[in-house]
Amino acid sequence: MSNLEPIIEKIRHAEKGKEVRGSIADGIEAINAEVINTTARQLIVEGEQALVGQKEANIQIAEAIREGNEEKRKSTFNSNELNRANTFVANEASRVSTFNANELLIKNNEDGRISTFNANETDRKNRFAVSELSRQTTVTELEDIFNNSTLTGNLPIFIDGGDYGDTNIGTTYNGGDY
Repeated sequence: MSNLEPIIEKIRHAEKGKEVRGSIADGIEAINAEVINTTARQLIVEGEQALVGQKEANIQIAEAIREGNEEKRKSTFNSNELNRANTFVANEASRVSTFNANELLIKNNEDGRISTFNANETDRKNRFAVSELSRQTTVTELEDIFNNSTLTGNLPIFIDGGDYGDTNIGTTYNGGDY
């Protein structure tokens, strides 16, 4: 800000009209220069304030965009996580179902194997029992033949090699179907 005191002193102490007019003109020029300087500074300050306001507006816009993007990211992330979790659960359920089906198949196969083994074992025991009964019967019949032969004094003759248990022991010599 310019100092107008010397110009004002000149106006007050001027004696001639020309000096007074010159001093007034100098004062007005000084005031005009100050007004121009102040106006320029005011425009700069207002421009800076407008820039600050624009920066603040840009920051608010950027923040709104960031918040929108964050919400979109969260929504997409949550959707992706939900899809991933659902896929995991479905895959796990399928795996467990397949595992359970395989376990059931293995159990059924094992049950079938045990049942077949038990049936085969029972059949083997039955065949052994029949075979043992047949052996016991044969032993008993041979004992009877021997006992009868000692009672009668005749030794048994087994020369036909045929079916054991023929009623005419020793009377056929055809060889039978041994």
